[in-house]
Amino acid sequence: MESMAGSSRAAAGPYVPEALAPDLDATPDGFVVEIAPGERIHFLDWGGPAEDAGGERQPTGPQVGDRRVSVLLIHGLGGTAWAWTAVARRLRRGIRTVAMDLRGHGLSDAPTDSYTPDALAGDVLAVAEGAGLVSLPAVVGEPDETARVVLVGHGYGAMVAAWTAASNVAQCAGLVLVDGGWQDVAAETGLTPTEWLRDLAEPPEVLRSMAAYLADRRDWDPSSWNADEEYAARVAVVEVPAGKVVSAVRPHALERSVEALFAYVPEAVLVALDVPIVAGTKQTLPVGSIMLVRLNRNMGSSGAVPGEAPRRVSMAMMDLHRPTWNADTPTLVVKNWMYDTRTPRVYYVYPPMSGATTLEAEYSVIPAVVASGTDTIALDDFYVNPIIDYVLWRAFSKDIEIPGMKSKAEAHRAAFDQSLDMTKAGEETNK
Repeated sequence: MESMAGSSRAAAGPYVPEALAPDLDATPDGFVVEIAPGERIHFLDWGGPAEDAGGERQPTGPQVGDRRVSVLLIHGLGGTAWAWTAVARRLRRGIRTVAMDLRGHGLSDAPTDSYTPDALAGDVLAVAEGAGLVSLPAVVGEPDETARVVLVGHGYGAMVAAWTAASNVAQCAGLVLVDGGWQDVAAETGLTPTEWLRDLAEPPEVLRSMAAYLADRRDWDPSSWNADEEYAARVAVVEVPAGKVVSAVRPHALERSVEALFAYVPEAVLVALDVPIVAGTKQTLPVGSIMLVRLNRNMGSSGAVPGEAPRRVSMAMMDLHRPTWNADTPTLVVKNWMYDTRTPRVYYVYPPMSGATTLEAEYSVIPAVVASGTDTIALDDFYVNPIIDYVLWRAFSKDIEIPGMKSKAEAHRAAFDQSLDMTKAGEETNK
């Protein structure tokens, strides 16, 4: 909990995290924002310290440096905004906190389509604007950076948070990914969305009654089970007349959400580039970066000589077992690296560097601004066919009631999946 608060403020100014006790008396207010007719997104506003001090809910979070920063929590697949209750009760003591229901989940509407990355990111931004976490631009195309939001996503919600951060950089103060956002699910599982969704189904014995379902959730971690956890579990399912329980997410919404999840490709927002290393242990990512993913290998002072792969270790371990590590004999080969997400652009290397050298690193970057519809987005040529198949799949899917259109849509989706897998294999070969 404290690391989230620390990460959210690190981007805006110095911050020393403190242990925050849960505010057990807090009750969130529920609101909806309308994206389009039939597309309303629900969110819970937990307030923040300004409300505690003044009795009124403030439009933005506490002052951090010259900006106001707030937190927006995004739940995972099949969950609701209530899944973040334990976190929200703590965060609201130090920062304005809001949790949202993704489309098709909780009290948000469940349209039959529009579960694309752009639509999902638009939902998040609409909630951030509707809750006053970010300011509406005074001039079109020039966002007001005096109010920014830290996006915190879990699982599927982490992917949605990453999509949102990549397309709304000026309004995002930080990005926290919990158990998701770094993996390509399609590549790692080798499954189709339908197969993955089938494997995700709960065992019949768990769904035979509400009591059985709650017992299953409680047994995951009995020590943390309380009234908040039970309520979050209850609102994620619906009890049918026969006594069984089913997911509260409509089947079509769950299917479209899983399709979106399978469309997530981390490489679209992460890059592998050579980064310069300076003398000493403390290093900083280049301007335009967001956060570090990993250091792949040493590349020598010329940047053209592949070397050994450094190993990630914790700074606490280094401090404990080698307190003098910052002052050890300098070299030009990195053996270990340390990283804390609370300072997303700063990392440390060991041994200390004696001079300038180079590492190959993977880190997320701020995308180039697309100012108009005529701007060119640079992509490698091998992405052309996957993009064409994706567009045709989406286009034919709009007219599946017409004979033959469904089979065409499915054929292009299969070609898209296959070509993307081939593309990833080619990328791995070229590394």
